[in-house]
Amino acid sequence: MLPNGQQNWLDLYRAALLELDLEKMPERIALAKKALQERWEEIQKSCGHYGEKLEIEYAKRNLQVAKRMR
Repeated sequence: MLPNGQQNWLDLYRAALLELDLEKMPERIALAKKALQERWEEIQKSCGHYGEKLEIEYAKRNLQVAKRMR
């Protein structure tokens, strides 16, 4: 089971990438980016979380690509 913070950004990230309605996509991407940033700030205060930090970096890049492809 994932921690709540990680599950939150992951759910929003997936929803953004899987959105088929191009008019809804920018809002989904914005929500996912906000959740990613909040989680990033949360885990920066603690040791570890290397794997999740890497996942967040990949997710940020993927959202940038998705935004450009719209």
